[in-house]
Amino acid sequence: MSTSANINIINSDGTYSSNRVNFDGYPDHLQIALNIHCYTKLASEQLIAGKEIRSVDIETGEVELYNKEACRNSLSTPDCDEDYSYLYTDGQWKCLTRGYHHLN
Repeated sequence: MSTSANINIINSDGTYSSNRVNFDGYPDHLQIALNIHCYTKLASEQLIAGKEIRSVDIETGEVELYNKEACRNSLSTPDCDEDYSYLYTDGQWKCLTRGYHHLN
């Protein structure tokens, strides 16, 4: 069984962009991998703008992709449709609940 997640960034106009991660989306894996390997705004933007993500390797940061576009732009709120959601803000990835409250 997979644990999916959404990853979100805030755009300069105050909207959000989002991408889906299909596997290993739980905080003990994905949040750690993102904060170790995608800790800059540029790296976060590039990750969001790419193809749908299968998984992110926690040790190497290697991103395994599917061959389909997945980025969703100009959202009014972070995308929290999956098991977990993350938002890149203040230089780090934070885990959100479906009600948009920070877990950590």
